[in-house]
Amino acid sequence: FERLAAQKEWPGGVEPPDECDVKCVKIAALCHDLGHGPFSHVFDTHVVREAAETLGREGQVARANQLRKHTHEAHSVDMFKQMCTEMPASTRIDAQDRRFIEELILGDKLAGGLCARRGRSASKWYLYDIVSNTDSGLDVDKLDYLMRDPHVALGDSGHGGFALPPLLNSVSVRLADFDKGSGGGAPAQFDRYLKSPTLERRPVLAFAQKCAPAVLEVFKSRNYLHTHLYTHKVVVGYDLLVTDVLTTADQLRLPIVNGKRLVEAVLDPKAFVKLNDSVIDLCAHELQRAEACGEVQDEDAMRRLQLLLHRWQTHKHYTCLGEWALLERERELSLREQRGLCKAFSEGIAGESRSISASDLHVELRHVHCGQKDRNPLDSVRFYAKADTPACVATQVDAKEACGESNVPSSFESKKFRCFWKGGGEGVAAARDALHAWLEETGRRINSKRQTSEVQLAASEDEDRLALSQEPL
Repeated sequence: FERLAAQKEWPGGVEPPDECDVKCVKIAALCHDLGHGPFSHVFDTHVVREAAETLGREGQVARANQLRKHTHEAHSVDMFKQMCTEMPASTRIDAQDRRFIEELILGDKLAGGLCARRGRSASKWYLYDIVSNTDSGLDVDKLDYLMRDPHVALGDSGHGGFALPPLLNSVSVRLADFDKGSGGGAPAQFDRYLKSPTLERRPVLAFAQKCAPAVLEVFKSRNYLHTHLYTHKVVVGYDLLVTDVLTTADQLRLPIVNGKRLVEAVLDPKAFVKLNDSVIDLCAHELQRAEACGEVQDEDAMRRLQLLLHRWQTHKHYTCLGEWALLERERELSLREQRGLCKAFSEGIAGESRSISASDLHVELRHVHCGQKDRNPLDSVRFYAKADTPACVATQVDAKEACGESNVPSSFESKKFRCFWKGGGEGVAAARDALHAWLEETGRRINSKRQTSEVQLAASEDEDRLALSQEPL
Protein backbone atom coordinates (compact mmCIF):
# COMPACT_ATOMS: atom_id res chain seq x y z
CA PHE A 1 0.00 0.00 0.00
CA GLU A 2 2.95 2.33 0.52
CA ARG A 3 3.97 1.58 -3.04
CA LEU A 4 0.44 2.19 -4.37
CA ALA A 5 0.21 5.43 -2.39
CA ALA A 6 3.34 6.61 -4.22
CA GLN A 7 1.85 5.84 -7.64
CA LYS A 8 1.11 9.27 -9.12
CA GLU A 9 -0.53 8.28 -12.39
CA TRP A 10 -3.31 5.74 -12.75
CA PRO A 11 -4.86 4.06 -15.80
CA GLY A 12 -8.06 5.69 -17.04
CA GLY A 13 -11.10 4.58 -15.08
CA VAL A 14 -9.03 2.99 -12.28
CA GLU A 15 -9.31 4.46 -8.77
CA PRO A 16 -6.56 4.43 -6.11
CA PRO A 17 -7.36 2.78 -2.76
CA ASP A 18 -8.85 4.91 -0.02
CA GLU A 19 -8.39 4.51 3.72
CA CYS A 20 -11.38 2.18 4.01
CA ASP A 21 -9.99 -0.08 1.25
CA VAL A 22 -6.68 -0.33 3.08
CA LYS A 23 -8.41 -1.24 6.32
CA CYS A 24 -10.52 -3.95 4.68
CA VAL A 25 -7.57 -5.57 2.88
CA LYS A 26 -5.51 -5.57 6.09
CA ILE A 27 -8.36 -7.22 8.01
CA ALA A 28 -8.72 -9.84 5.27
CA ALA A 29 -4.97 -10.52 5.36
CA LEU A 30 -5.10 -11.02 9.12
CA CYS A 31 -8.21 -13.23 9.04
CA HIS A 32 -7.77 -15.23 5.83
CA ASP A 33 -6.23 -18.27 7.58
CA LEU A 34 -8.29 -18.27 10.79
CA GLY A 35 -10.17 -21.27 9.43
CA HIS A 36 -7.13 -23.55 9.50
CA GLY A 37 -7.49 -26.29 12.09
CA PRO A 38 -4.71 -27.79 14.23
CA PHE A 39 -1.73 -28.83 12.07
CA SER A 40 -3.08 -26.62 9.27
CA HIS A 41 -3.62 -28.35 5.91
CA VAL A 42 -3.29 -31.82 7.45
CA PHE A 43 -6.41 -31.13 9.50
CA ASP A 44 -8.29 -29.39 6.68
CA THR A 45 -7.75 -32.09 4.07
CA HIS A 46 -7.16 -35.42 5.82
CA VAL A 47 -8.80 -35.14 9.27
CA VAL A 48 -11.95 -33.31 8.18
CA ARG A 49 -12.38 -35.66 5.20
CA GLU A 50 -12.06 -38.76 7.40
CA ALA A 51 -14.42 -37.21 9.98
CA ALA A 52 -17.01 -36.70 7.23
CA GLU A 53 -16.80 -40.39 6.35
CA THR A 54 -17.20 -41.29 10.04
CA LEU A 55 -20.36 -39.17 10.29
CA GLY A 56 -21.68 -40.78 7.12
CA ARG A 57 -21.25 -44.25 8.64
CA GLU A 58 -23.02 -43.03 11.78
CA GLY A 59 -26.00 -41.92 9.71
CA GLN A 60 -25.45 -38.19 10.25
CA VAL A 61 -25.78 -37.42 6.55
CA ALA A 62 -26.43 -33.67 6.78
CA ARG A 63 -23.36 -33.07 8.95
CA ALA A 64 -21.25 -35.36 6.79
CA ASN A 65 -22.19 -33.39 3.67
CA GLN A 66 -21.43 -30.14 5.48
CA LEU A 67 -17.92 -31.38 6.26
CA ARG A 68 -17.35 -32.66 2.71
CA LYS A 69 -17.82 -29.07 1.51
CA HIS A 70 -15.46 -27.73 4.19
CA THR A 71 -12.67 -25.39 3.12
CA HIS A 72 -10.45 -23.39 5.43
CA GLU A 73 -11.32 -20.22 3.48
CA ALA A 74 -15.05 -20.65 4.12
CA HIS A 75 -14.30 -21.45 7.74
CA SER A 76 -12.21 -18.28 7.99
CA VAL A 77 -15.26 -16.34 6.84
CA ASP A 78 -17.37 -18.09 9.49
CA MET A 79 -14.85 -17.06 12.14
CA PHE A 80 -14.82 -13.50 10.83
CA LYS A 81 -18.62 -13.34 10.94
CA GLN A 82 -18.56 -14.61 14.51
CA MET A 83 -16.14 -11.84 15.49
CA CYS A 84 -18.30 -9.23 13.79
CA THR A 85 -21.30 -10.24 15.93
CA GLU A 86 -19.21 -9.73 19.08
CA MET A 87 -17.80 -6.31 18.14
CA PRO A 88 -18.93 -3.22 20.08
CA ALA A 89 -21.40 -1.14 18.07
CA SER A 90 -18.87 1.68 17.75
CA THR A 91 -16.35 -0.51 15.88
CA ARG A 92 -18.65 -2.60 13.70
CA ILE A 93 -17.93 -2.90 9.97
CA ASP A 94 -20.73 -1.98 7.58
CA ALA A 95 -22.34 -4.61 5.34
CA GLN A 96 -20.59 -3.55 2.14
CA ASP A 97 -17.13 -3.70 3.70
CA ARG A 98 -17.91 -7.03 5.38
CA ARG A 99 -18.82 -8.49 2.01
CA PHE A 100 -15.62 -7.12 0.50
CA ILE A 101 -13.51 -8.69 3.26
CA GLU A 102 -15.28 -12.03 2.81
CA GLU A 103 -14.67 -11.90 -0.96
CA LEU A 104 -10.98 -11.15 -0.37
CA ILE A 105 -10.70 -14.19 1.90
CA LEU A 106 -12.64 -16.61 -0.30
CA GLY A 107 -10.85 -15.85 -3.57
CA ASP A 108 -12.10 -18.24 -6.28
CA LYS A 109 -14.14 -20.18 -3.69
CA LEU A 110 -16.74 -17.40 -3.57
CA ALA A 111 -20.27 -18.78 -4.04
CA GLY A 112 -21.32 -17.95 -7.58
CA GLY A 113 -17.71 -17.53 -8.70
CA LEU A 114 -15.67 -14.38 -9.17
CA CYS A 115 -18.48 -12.76 -11.16
CA ALA A 116 -20.45 -12.63 -7.89
CA ARG A 117 -18.04 -10.06 -6.43
CA ARG A 118 -19.90 -7.01 -5.17
CA GLY A 119 -17.58 -5.65 -2.50
CA ARG A 120 -15.79 -3.23 -4.82
CA SER A 121 -16.40 -1.96 -8.35
CA ALA A 122 -14.34 -2.84 -11.42
CA SER A 123 -12.30 0.33 -10.92
CA LYS A 124 -10.75 -1.28 -7.83
CA TRP A 125 -10.61 -4.90 -9.05
CA TYR A 126 -6.82 -4.97 -8.46
CA LEU A 127 -7.43 -5.01 -4.70
CA TYR A 128 -8.52 -8.64 -5.01
CA ASP A 129 -4.98 -9.57 -6.11
CA ILE A 130 -3.39 -8.71 -2.77
CA VAL A 131 -4.60 -11.41 -0.35
CA SER A 132 -5.70 -14.19 -2.72
CA ASN A 133 -4.57 -13.71 -6.31
CA THR A 134 -6.81 -15.94 -8.40
CA ASP A 135 -4.82 -15.31 -11.59
CA SER A 136 -1.29 -16.27 -10.56
CA GLY A 137 -1.31 -17.11 -6.85
CA LEU A 138 1.35 -14.42 -6.33
CA ASP A 139 -0.05 -12.71 -3.24
CA VAL A 140 0.91 -11.75 0.31
CA ASP A 141 -0.22 -15.13 1.60
CA LYS A 142 2.36 -16.91 -0.55
CA LEU A 143 5.09 -14.34 0.15
CA ASP A 144 4.42 -14.67 3.88
CA TYR A 145 5.02 -18.41 4.12
CA LEU A 146 7.85 -18.40 1.57
CA MET A 147 9.70 -15.93 3.81
CA ARG A 148 8.79 -17.54 7.13
CA ASP A 149 9.12 -21.28 6.55
CA PRO A 150 12.70 -21.45 5.20
CA HIS A 151 13.85 -19.52 8.27
CA VAL A 152 11.80 -21.48 10.82
CA ALA A 153 12.17 -24.97 9.38
CA LEU A 154 15.44 -24.92 7.43
CA GLY A 155 17.47 -22.23 9.19
CA ASP A 156 17.60 -20.12 6.04
CA SER A 157 17.53 -16.41 6.90
CA GLY A 158 16.96 -15.39 3.28
CA HIS A 159 13.65 -15.00 1.46
CA GLY A 160 13.64 -18.41 -0.14
CA GLY A 161 16.00 -17.38 -2.92
CA PHE A 162 14.12 -14.34 -4.22
CA ALA A 163 14.68 -10.62 -3.63
CA LEU A 164 11.56 -9.26 -1.95
CA PRO A 165 12.19 -5.46 -1.69
CA PRO A 166 12.78 -4.92 -5.44
CA LEU A 167 9.73 -7.05 -6.15
CA LEU A 168 7.44 -5.01 -3.92
CA ASN A 169 8.95 -1.72 -5.02
CA SER A 170 8.08 -2.46 -8.64
CA VAL A 171 4.37 -3.14 -8.02
CA SER A 172 2.11 -0.91 -10.08
CA VAL A 173 -1.58 -1.00 -10.97
CA ARG A 174 -2.04 -1.45 -14.72
CA LEU A 175 -4.72 -2.65 -17.08
CA ALA A 176 -4.05 -6.11 -18.50
CA ASP A 177 -5.71 -8.53 -20.90
CA PHE A 178 -6.70 -12.08 -20.01
CA ASP A 179 -8.66 -14.89 -21.64
CA LYS A 180 -12.38 -14.19 -21.54
CA GLY A 181 -13.91 -15.60 -18.36
CA SER A 182 -10.60 -16.14 -16.54
CA GLY A 183 -11.63 -13.38 -14.13
CA GLY A 184 -14.97 -15.05 -13.55
CA GLY A 185 -16.73 -12.57 -15.77
CA ALA A 186 -15.18 -9.36 -14.51
CA PRO A 187 -17.25 -6.23 -15.19
CA ALA A 188 -16.82 -5.22 -18.84
CA GLN A 189 -16.04 -1.61 -17.98
CA PHE A 190 -12.64 -1.73 -19.71
CA ASP A 191 -13.48 -4.17 -22.52
CA ARG A 192 -14.53 -1.43 -24.97
CA TYR A 193 -10.85 -0.88 -25.80
CA LEU A 194 -10.34 -4.51 -26.82
CA LYS A 195 -10.21 -5.67 -30.42
CA SER A 196 -10.66 -9.38 -29.62
CA PRO A 197 -13.93 -10.84 -28.26
CA THR A 198 -11.96 -13.68 -26.65
CA LEU A 199 -10.24 -11.35 -24.17
CA GLU A 200 -11.23 -9.33 -21.13
CA ARG A 201 -9.42 -6.31 -19.68
CA ARG A 202 -9.18 -5.46 -15.98
CA PRO A 203 -6.90 -3.64 -13.52
CA VAL A 204 -4.28 -5.85 -11.86
CA LEU A 205 -1.08 -5.62 -9.86
CA ALA A 206 1.76 -5.69 -12.40
CA PHE A 207 5.54 -5.84 -12.01
CA ALA A 208 8.47 -4.25 -13.82
CA GLN A 209 9.85 -6.48 -16.58
CA LYS A 210 13.27 -6.42 -14.93
CA CYS A 211 11.70 -8.22 -11.95
CA ALA A 212 10.58 -11.23 -14.02
CA PRO A 213 13.53 -13.35 -12.73
CA ALA A 214 12.59 -12.49 -9.13
CA VAL A 215 8.95 -13.39 -9.79
CA LEU A 216 10.01 -16.73 -11.28
CA GLU A 217 12.16 -17.38 -8.20
CA VAL A 218 9.08 -16.94 -6.00
CA PHE A 219 7.35 -19.78 -7.84
CA LYS A 220 10.50 -21.91 -7.86
CA SER A 221 10.80 -21.35 -4.10
CA ARG A 222 7.28 -22.70 -3.71
CA ASN A 223 8.29 -25.81 -5.62
CA TYR A 224 11.46 -26.19 -3.54
CA LEU A 225 9.63 -25.96 -0.21
CA HIS A 226 6.94 -28.41 -1.26
CA THR A 227 9.61 -30.84 -2.45
CA HIS A 228 12.05 -30.58 0.46
CA LEU A 229 9.75 -29.68 3.34
CA TYR A 230 5.97 -29.93 3.00
CA THR A 231 5.98 -33.31 1.20
CA HIS A 232 9.23 -34.64 2.69
CA LYS A 233 8.76 -38.30 3.63
CA VAL A 234 9.36 -37.68 7.35
CA VAL A 235 6.91 -34.76 7.43
CA VAL A 236 4.24 -36.77 5.62
CA GLY A 237 4.97 -39.71 7.91
CA TYR A 238 3.99 -37.51 10.84
CA ASP A 239 1.06 -35.97 8.95
CA LEU A 240 -0.47 -39.42 8.44
CA LEU A 241 0.13 -40.31 12.09
CA VAL A 242 -1.60 -37.11 13.25
CA THR A 243 -4.53 -37.92 10.98
CA ASP A 244 -4.95 -41.38 12.49
CA VAL A 245 -4.66 -40.06 16.07
CA LEU A 246 -7.34 -37.41 15.59
CA THR A 247 -9.76 -39.52 13.53
CA THR A 248 -9.52 -42.42 16.00
CA ALA A 249 -10.17 -40.04 18.90
CA ASP A 250 -13.23 -38.77 17.07
CA GLN A 251 -14.49 -42.31 16.47
CA LEU A 252 -14.35 -42.79 20.25
CA ARG A 253 -16.41 -39.58 20.60
CA LEU A 254 -14.00 -38.15 23.12
CA PRO A 255 -15.06 -34.64 24.26
CA ILE A 256 -12.04 -32.62 23.17
CA VAL A 257 -13.17 -29.02 23.73
CA ASN A 258 -16.27 -27.43 25.29
CA GLY A 259 -17.63 -30.93 25.84
CA LYS A 260 -17.72 -31.55 22.09
CA ARG A 261 -16.06 -34.26 20.05
CA LEU A 262 -13.65 -33.13 17.35
CA VAL A 263 -16.12 -33.16 14.45
CA GLU A 264 -18.63 -31.12 16.46
CA ALA A 265 -15.95 -28.57 17.36
CA VAL A 266 -15.18 -28.06 13.66
CA LEU A 267 -18.79 -27.03 13.05
CA ASP A 268 -18.94 -24.70 16.07
CA PRO A 269 -16.87 -21.48 15.69
CA LYS A 270 -16.72 -20.87 19.46
CA ALA A 271 -15.33 -24.36 20.07
CA PHE A 272 -13.15 -24.38 16.95
CA VAL A 273 -11.27 -21.27 18.04
CA LYS A 274 -9.96 -23.22 21.05
CA LEU A 275 -8.43 -25.98 18.94
CA ASN A 276 -4.67 -25.71 18.45
CA ASP A 277 -1.70 -28.09 18.10
CA SER A 278 -2.13 -29.21 21.72
CA VAL A 279 -5.19 -31.17 20.57
CA ILE A 280 -3.20 -34.42 20.68
CA ASP A 281 -2.41 -33.83 24.37
CA LEU A 282 -6.13 -33.21 24.91
CA CYS A 283 -6.89 -36.53 23.20
CA ALA A 284 -4.45 -38.34 25.50
CA HIS A 285 -5.94 -36.69 28.58
CA GLU A 286 -9.53 -37.45 27.59
CA LEU A 287 -8.65 -41.05 26.74
CA GLN A 288 -7.16 -41.56 30.22
CA ARG A 289 -10.21 -39.96 31.83
CA ALA A 290 -12.70 -41.99 29.76
CA GLU A 291 -10.83 -45.22 30.49
CA ALA A 292 -10.69 -44.51 34.22
CA CYS A 293 -14.42 -43.72 34.28
CA GLY A 294 -15.35 -46.77 32.23
CA GLU A 295 -16.86 -44.64 29.44
CA VAL A 296 -15.05 -46.34 26.54
CA GLN A 297 -17.39 -48.56 24.52
CA ASP A 298 -15.05 -49.53 21.68
CA GLU A 299 -12.12 -51.42 23.19
CA ASP A 300 -10.40 -51.99 19.84
CA ALA A 301 -10.46 -48.28 19.01
CA MET A 302 -9.17 -47.47 22.49
CA ARG A 303 -6.18 -49.80 22.12
CA ARG A 304 -5.51 -48.41 18.64
CA LEU A 305 -5.50 -44.85 19.97
CA GLN A 306 -3.18 -45.82 22.81
CA LEU A 307 -0.69 -47.29 20.32
CA LEU A 308 -0.93 -44.25 18.06
CA LEU A 309 -0.35 -41.86 20.96
CA HIS A 310 2.67 -43.89 22.03
CA ARG A 311 4.10 -43.65 18.51
CA TRP A 312 3.57 -39.89 18.55
CA GLN A 313 5.18 -39.46 21.96
CA THR A 314 8.19 -41.61 21.00
CA HIS A 315 8.63 -40.02 17.54
CA LYS A 316 7.87 -43.20 15.57
CA HIS A 317 6.45 -41.70 12.40
CA TYR A 318 5.16 -43.86 9.56
CA THR A 319 7.90 -45.18 7.28
CA CYS A 320 8.18 -44.34 3.59
CA LEU A 321 8.85 -47.58 1.70
CA GLY A 322 9.68 -45.88 -1.59
CA GLU A 323 8.26 -44.03 -4.56
CA TRP A 324 7.95 -44.78 -8.26
CA ALA A 325 7.19 -43.02 -11.52
CA LEU A 326 3.87 -43.14 -13.30
CA LEU A 327 3.47 -45.45 -16.28
CA GLU A 328 2.87 -43.84 -19.66
CA ARG A 329 -0.83 -44.73 -19.63
CA GLU A 330 -1.20 -43.35 -16.09
CA ARG A 331 0.27 -40.00 -17.12
CA GLU A 332 -2.59 -39.62 -19.59
CA LEU A 333 -5.21 -39.82 -16.80
CA SER A 334 -6.70 -36.83 -15.03
CA LEU A 335 -5.36 -35.85 -11.61
CA ARG A 336 -8.48 -37.23 -9.96
CA GLU A 337 -8.15 -40.55 -11.78
CA GLN A 338 -4.47 -40.78 -10.85
CA ARG A 339 -5.31 -40.32 -7.16
CA GLY A 340 -8.08 -42.86 -7.54
CA LEU A 341 -5.47 -45.57 -8.32
CA CYS A 342 -3.92 -45.39 -4.85
CA LYS A 343 -6.40 -47.69 -3.08
CA ALA A 344 -5.99 -50.41 -5.72
CA PHE A 345 -2.21 -50.07 -5.45
CA SER A 346 -2.38 -50.61 -1.65
CA GLU A 347 -4.42 -53.77 -2.15
CA GLY A 348 -2.05 -55.00 -4.87
CA ILE A 349 1.03 -54.50 -2.69
CA ALA A 350 -0.64 -56.18 0.30
CA GLY A 351 -1.52 -59.13 -1.93
CA GLU A 352 2.19 -59.89 -2.34
CA SER A 353 2.54 -60.92 1.32
CA ARG A 354 0.39 -62.77 3.83
CA SER A 355 1.94 -60.87 6.73
CA ILE A 356 0.73 -57.38 5.78
CA SER A 357 -2.67 -55.77 5.36
CA ALA A 358 -3.77 -53.06 2.95
CA SER A 359 -5.02 -51.05 5.94
CA ASP A 360 -1.39 -50.77 7.12
CA LEU A 361 -0.33 -49.20 3.83
CA HIS A 362 -0.89 -45.69 2.53
CA VAL A 363 -0.26 -44.99 -1.15
CA GLU A 364 -0.45 -41.39 -2.34
CA LEU A 365 0.27 -39.34 -5.42
CA ARG A 366 3.07 -36.90 -4.68
CA HIS A 367 2.23 -33.93 -6.89
CA VAL A 368 4.65 -31.00 -6.65
CA HIS A 369 4.54 -27.95 -8.91
CA CYS A 370 5.36 -24.24 -9.12
CA GLY A 371 1.80 -23.10 -8.45
CA GLN A 372 0.11 -23.55 -11.84
CA LYS A 373 0.28 -27.34 -12.26
CA ASP A 374 2.05 -28.07 -15.56
CA ARG A 375 1.93 -24.47 -16.81
CA ASN A 376 4.62 -21.81 -16.59
CA PRO A 377 3.44 -19.57 -13.72
CA LEU A 378 4.97 -16.49 -15.35
CA ASP A 379 2.29 -16.74 -18.05
CA SER A 380 -0.33 -15.68 -15.49
CA VAL A 381 1.60 -12.59 -14.28
CA ARG A 382 1.57 -9.25 -16.09
CA PHE A 383 4.59 -6.94 -16.54
CA TYR A 384 5.26 -3.40 -17.73
CA ALA A 385 8.33 -1.97 -19.49
CA LYS A 386 10.40 0.88 -18.08
CA ALA A 387 9.21 3.26 -20.79
CA ASP A 388 5.53 2.39 -20.34
CA THR A 389 3.11 4.94 -18.96
CA PRO A 390 0.22 3.87 -16.69
CA ALA A 391 -2.02 4.08 -19.76
CA CYS A 392 -0.06 1.24 -21.41
CA VAL A 393 -1.45 -2.27 -21.05
CA ALA A 394 0.71 -4.67 -19.01
CA THR A 395 1.68 -7.80 -20.91
CA GLN A 396 3.17 -11.25 -20.53
CA VAL A 397 6.91 -11.80 -20.91
CA ASP A 398 8.85 -14.50 -22.68
CA ALA A 399 10.22 -16.44 -19.71
CA LYS A 400 13.39 -17.68 -21.40
CA GLU A 401 14.17 -14.24 -22.78
CA ALA A 402 13.41 -12.36 -19.56
CA CYS A 403 14.97 -14.83 -17.10
CA GLY A 404 17.57 -16.69 -19.14
CA GLU A 405 16.92 -20.08 -20.69
CA SER A 406 19.02 -21.91 -18.09
CA ASN A 407 16.89 -20.46 -15.24
CA VAL A 408 13.56 -21.66 -16.61
CA PRO A 409 12.66 -25.25 -15.61
CA SER A 410 12.05 -27.70 -18.44
CA SER A 411 9.04 -28.99 -16.50
CA PHE A 412 6.92 -27.18 -13.92
CA GLU A 413 5.46 -30.18 -12.11
CA SER A 414 6.45 -33.61 -10.84
CA LYS A 415 4.21 -36.61 -10.15
CA LYS A 416 5.20 -39.83 -8.41
CA PHE A 417 3.40 -42.46 -6.39
CA ARG A 418 4.67 -43.11 -2.88
CA CYS A 419 3.94 -45.82 -0.32
CA PHE A 420 4.03 -45.55 3.50
CA TRP A 421 4.02 -48.36 6.06
CA LYS A 422 1.76 -47.62 9.04
CA GLY A 423 2.50 -50.80 10.97
CA GLY A 424 5.23 -51.52 13.51
CA GLY A 425 8.94 -51.58 12.84
CA GLU A 426 9.03 -55.38 12.72
CA GLY A 427 6.94 -55.38 9.54
CA VAL A 428 8.92 -52.81 7.55
CA ALA A 429 11.16 -55.35 5.78
CA ALA A 430 8.23 -57.53 4.70
CA ALA A 431 6.29 -54.49 3.50
CA ARG A 432 9.24 -53.19 1.50
CA ASP A 433 9.77 -56.62 -0.09
CA ALA A 434 6.08 -56.74 -1.00
CA LEU A 435 6.31 -53.29 -2.60
CA HIS A 436 9.34 -54.27 -4.67
CA ALA A 437 7.70 -57.54 -5.75
CA TRP A 438 4.56 -55.67 -6.84
CA LEU A 439 6.57 -53.03 -8.70
CA GLU A 440 8.46 -55.71 -10.60
CA GLU A 441 5.29 -57.70 -11.31
CA THR A 442 3.47 -54.66 -12.73
CA GLY A 443 6.41 -53.58 -14.90
CA ARG A 444 7.29 -50.46 -12.99
CA ARG A 445 10.69 -48.98 -12.32
CA ILE A 446 12.30 -50.53 -9.28
CA ASN A 447 15.33 -49.31 -7.35
CA SER A 448 18.53 -51.28 -7.69
CA LYS A 449 19.94 -53.03 -4.61
CA ARG A 450 22.41 -50.22 -4.11
CA GLN A 451 19.69 -47.58 -4.39
CA THR A 452 17.50 -49.52 -1.98
CA SER A 453 20.33 -49.60 0.55
CA GLU A 454 20.76 -45.85 0.15
CA VAL A 455 17.03 -45.30 0.71
CA GLN A 456 17.07 -47.49 3.80
CA LEU A 457 20.15 -45.69 5.09
CA ALA A 458 18.52 -42.31 4.54
CA ALA A 459 15.37 -43.47 6.33
CA SER A 460 17.47 -44.78 9.23
CA GLU A 461 19.33 -41.48 9.48
CA ASP A 462 16.02 -39.59 9.52
CA GLU A 463 14.70 -41.76 12.34
CA ASP A 464 17.91 -41.40 14.37
CA ARG A 465 17.85 -37.63 13.95
CA LEU A 466 14.21 -37.37 14.96
CA ALA A 467 14.70 -39.62 17.95
CA LEU A 468 17.22 -37.11 19.30
CA SER A 469 14.84 -34.17 18.92
CA GLN A 470 12.71 -33.04 21.83
CA GLU A 471 9.52 -32.65 19.83
CA PRO A 472 8.18 -34.21 16.63
CA LEU A 473 8.01 -32.11 13.49
